[in-house]
Amino acid sequence: MLLLVLSLITALALLYNNLKLNQMARSRVSPEQKQKESDRLALARFAREVFPQATRYQNLSMEGGEAIKVYLDKQLVGSAAVIFKDIACPVCKDVKFMIAADEEGRIVSLRLIEKIDLYGKPIEGEGFLKQFIGKTREDDLIPGQGIDAISGATKSSLAIAEGVEQFLSFVGRER
Repeated sequence: MLLLVLSLITALALLYNNLKLNQMARSRVSPEQKQKESDRLALARFAREVFPQATRYQNLSMEGGEAIKVYLDKQLVGSAAVIFKDIACPVCKDVKFMIAADEEGRIVSLRLIEKIDLYGKPIEGEGFLKQFIGKTREDDLIPGQGIDAISGATKSSLAIAEGVEQFLSFVGRER
């Protein structure tokens, strides 16, 4: 009889442990989910910095990133996004940046999250990024035509320009 009681207690303890392990496994967050949440938090801080008058935010998903619409009460004042561009190059670093446009779709801020590589060395690229300020969907954003690329970081320059165009198209559709 004692053996039966001990067996029952052991079985219940094993069942309890198994349920707890399953619960813990389901509650784990994947690295992709953590990165997405980190991007959303960075985007919210960026949007508050660029649009300090904002009273309301609306999260949106867009291809290649996360986006946010920014409102003052019910009036749209702008949009912002985190953009990720994969650069298919073995020696290049992928591009990730935050961008904001006002209610008219004009770029008001552009900031790299991760520095871009120039011959394998990280750089800020501030001069390059400043070229986009004030630009809209109607402007020529092609490096070498309407925008000067960074010599030695051509693929990164192209990826950023492509991401800016993607964001401005998204903003135009969302207005």
